[in-house]
Amino acid sequence: MSQSTVSNVINNPVRVSEATAARVTAAIRALNYVPNDAARALRTHDSRAVGILLSETTGPFYTAVIHGADQVLLRNHFASLVASSYMDEKSTLRLLHLFAAQRIRGLIVNPVSAKIGPLLQLVERGLPVVFIDADIHRDDICSVSVDHTVGARLVVEHLKALGRRRMVFARGREELPSILLRLTEARRVCSELGLEFEEMITSDYFVTGGLEAGAILGSRPAARMPDAVFCANDVYAMGLLTSLAQRGIQVPSQVAVVGYDDTDLAQVGRVPLTTIRQPAARIGDQAAALLLSEMTEPGEHAHETVRYYPELIIRGSTVG
Repeated sequence: MSQSTVSNVINNPVRVSEATAARVTAAIRALNYVPNDAARALRTHDSRAVGILLSETTGPFYTAVIHGADQVLLRNHFASLVASSYMDEKSTLRLLHLFAAQRIRGLIVNPVSAKIGPLLQLVERGLPVVFIDADIHRDDICSVSVDHTVGARLVVEHLKALGRRRMVFARGREELPSILLRLTEARRVCSELGLEFEEMITSDYFVTGGLEAGAILGSRPAARMPDAVFCANDVYAMGLLTSLAQRGIQVPSQVAVVGYDDTDLAQVGRVPLTTIRQPAARIGDQAAALLLSEMTEPGEHAHETVRYYPELIIRGSTVG
């Protein structure tokens, strides 16, 4: 049988008879043949690969985002190429070049800063791109995010209702867009409600950063201690809780602690963590669905801005 017949069975099965298709399929199985998608992409410019570029990929929040997106893509016969920029703009640029070399069909991306010019260039060149966890106000781009200003307000109002007066917002050194939104709103609401506000910056957004924050607070005299700490995420908050416990600082009687994301970690610590719930898997799922629509039905696709509202989950780190 000819090469063109085999190609038609694989790529355009409606163009061959059932009998021919059956013979080719049997031969494919006997030979354990696997189509070379890379070669097909070079020839047809029709890749089945989608890039997922996130600021980090090891934390539980982004792991859930990846899982949500990957399930949708897999069901629709697309493979995901996942990469972390490690919260670095130069790494983002290098990875965009690598993705281009792989001829990805589309991209789900979480920007590490407000400087998104290179990403917009991809959009202008016709690559379908969906932004997550970023405020993108353009009619030609899809985005999926959480309203972080609502999340920050929920935290500050909760702490105010508990009688807390001095709040620290603790974060890593990278100025991630979603973190800056929370920081700005937390500062604004504290001012509005007459609460003292302080920003604390440590080395990273992980357990190490939280441990550092606890060490800094533990070295302060009582007069300079806050009575509440709003952490950048749950992982950071776990580090802080551990550090405070090592120094004999009681949570929540001396210091209330709030995280962000509502990952599984929030429920399993010695002190269950009050936190803001984000629908991480749903964010990934929705981003993948929008990307699929733009990739496979460009003529019918309508760009959307999807924004979810976060939820305050109250646990023992603020109400003991």
